[in-house]
Amino acid sequence: MTHLSTQNSVEFIDLPVYLLDSSPLEVVAYLKDAHQRYENEDIPKIEQQFVGLMKLFPHTPTLRVIFNLFQKFQMEMQYHMKLEEQVLYPQAISGELNLGEHAISHEDQEPFLVEIIHLLRKAKYAKNPFGSMLISSLENFERELRLHAWIEEHLLIA
Repeated sequence: MTHLSTQNSVEFIDLPVYLLDSSPLEVVAYLKDAHQRYENEDIPKIEQQFVGLMKLFPHTPTLRVIFNLFQKFQMEMQYHMKLEEQVLYPQAISGELNLGEHAISHEDQEPFLVEIIHLLRKAKYAKNPFGSMLISSLENFERELRLHAWIEEHLLIA
């Protein structure tokens, strides 16, 4: 179930080394904490950056469209995390992982952020300090999600 592009693009310097020898319960605790951070810190911060940029560039309809893409990504991600927490993680902890029954893939979510970042980089506000900050936040979040997916696919499911 390894996603090749995810595997090849993970920055292992960010991998918490203790996870390599951790039990499924410890890996799940780490992943759930990350989910909470995404929902309560990372995503709200990015949303606020979008709102701030839209206030600076109110006559740029493409920015609102890109923000709507981000919101769609956010809804999809919330569903994905809920499915992981209700299905995948309990199965991994119990040692009764049944991937055929509930295949959870990261391939559907990954392109969203890459496309959003690409669209923002092409826009006139990309050079604005607030635009640069938003792009940087999205890039950091995208790297974090790649690492998160790698941990699930290689330390929890493998």
